[in-house]
Amino acid sequence: MTVVSNSLVVARSVDDLNDQTCVLIDPHQTALRGQGVLFDLPLQTTVVPNLSFGSPTATFVNATPRTVLDFEGLIKPVLSGEVRFKGARRVENLLIPVSSGDFSGWIGVTTPSGTTSGNTITFTGAGNDWRFSQNITVTSGEEFTVSFTTGQGTKTGTIQFRDATGNTSLDETITLLATPTRYSFTVTATSSGNATIGFDNRVSSGGDGIAGSIICDNAQIENVTGQANQNPSEVVSVGVLSSPFHGAMVDGVLYAKTANANTVSSNIVTDNNPGAAFDATDSFNDADGPFGYLGESQSQNLALHNRTWQDIVWSATTMTVSDNSEVGADGRTRAATLTATAGNATLIQDLGVIGSTANSWGMYIKRKTGTGDIDLTLDGGSTWTTVTTTAAFTRVQTGQTLANPDIGIRIVTSADAVIVDFGQAEASTFLSSTIPETGATPVTRNIDELSYLSAGNILDAQGTAHAEISSVWSSHTPTAMVLARGVTGRILYSENNEPSNQIRAFDGANITTSPVGTSFQNAPQSVASTWGDSLTAYINGDPDATPAAYDGTMGTGAIGVLHTNAGTFAFDGTIRFIQIFSRELNSSQVGALPR
Repeated sequence: MTVVSNSLVVARSVDDLNDQTCVLIDPHQTALRGQGVLFDLPLQTTVVPNLSFGSPTATFVNATPRTVLDFEGLIKPVLSGEVRFKGARRVENLLIPVSSGDFSGWIGVTTPSGTTSGNTITFTGAGNDWRFSQNITVTSGEEFTVSFTTGQGTKTGTIQFRDATGNTSLDETITLLATPTRYSFTVTATSSGNATIGFDNRVSSGGDGIAGSIICDNAQIENVTGQANQNPSEVVSVGVLSSPFHGAMVDGVLYAKTANANTVSSNIVTDNNPGAAFDATDSFNDADGPFGYLGESQSQNLALHNRTWQDIVWSATTMTVSDNSEVGADGRTRAATLTATAGNATLIQDLGVIGSTANSWGMYIKRKTGTGDIDLTLDGGSTWTTVTTTAAFTRVQTGQTLANPDIGIRIVTSADAVIVDFGQAEASTFLSSTIPETGATPVTRNIDELSYLSAGNILDAQGTAHAEISSVWSSHTPTAMVLARGVTGRILYSENNEPSNQIRAFDGANITTSPVGTSFQNAPQSVASTWGDSLTAYINGDPDATPAAYDGTMGTGAIGVLHTNAGTFAFDGTIRFIQIFSRELNSSQVGALPR
């Protein structure tokens, strides 16, 4: 059955393309799902499409160190193989939970004995009886929220919950209730090492030593360092689901586009999730929520010891440097204080000869004292660029083309001081997302490769593709793909050195270019292309005034998201609300799409 709305003719399936039976539908995006859209992928918190006439299965490759900015603007490290969603709330369960009776990864110490079965732990002795725990690695100063569900089995009375995080020990006596109840505790590690989380029935550790079983389920520990809200999040399972797990392609990680509304009173958790939807008041969100999937090129942070500014690779002149003195951009006390002991104090690092190329250098910075200028250099101080600093962390940068970059910072006024974190230097015209901490050698982040099979999800004969995109750049070198089936099927892309206010499409023979629209740098904008009778690119609903001819084929192979589909020409930005239609929509129909 064919579907019509506002002169919009689309199809429910590929087999419906020649069917002329029509009904009216709402042209809004949510109503269009399943109404002529072959492929509908919001891509704000999960790689799973709302709709796909072909395979819904995503493939993703990137095993290198990476980070993502969340809704609070905090820098969050991500796991190997994890898909990143900029502006969302990231939840990671560091434990192997006891959900579904899975106690793997937990250690039972028996004196004299104890057992587990299903979601129960049984203490079989008396006196100095059994403890049951799991270890994780922690870093001094980090904050952790532990939560779990427990209650009476055959054992009544109390059980001791123990959290030995670094040198910090948390011992809580829990009165077992008949109804399983979720409890939560927050602790700060005072040293680096292993944290031991678990239940202890031993009298020597504060337990009552009485035999019996307890319910134990939904164990979770979250690193909440720097978060404004440190209440426990939704329970995130580990070892239960298969790929893509909770939507991020790795187990134990969930992204959400709503606030954590859970509350805690007397260590008992009340589940109020989901909370309020994120909006423009949250970092990297607008009225439609998080900016979406983040896909980037391969890049390397050339700045060595980018969080240890006292290291010998940095040369200070009339400047006092104090590492690990302030809370940094990731919430950890890892930022450095730079204080000028005389005017024009500098801190310089020689990166060596890397060949003549565009370079960018910057950092997270905020003002501590004073009002004088703060400058950055890429040429060892021959030229300086003044940057704006405030009382909050902002990321500042400067760029220059040269072969032998020497990066540095200057505090112009004596006694002025700034707080700096995550220095980053790249052979690029812009800084990409924060590449994790460097030591004596540069750290490389590989290209993000997210793709979907094309069969059933896109048609060569005719079609329309629509998405909302944002970039961190004002112009990009080289070509940057938004959606592509190889270099001869550039469904949506930005040409080499083209500004961030236009979009193109290319079928291998013909190119269409949208008019100049609103820049998508740091602000998602609607882009689209149509193909069939002609090839037309759109930005914010406005079409190329002179559409190109169409050669009948929109590339080959899988649909690459923010890359070609072969791990090249990444977009370096975000994408959300991807829709691929089965018809070549006209300009009024494209204009009716959400933007």
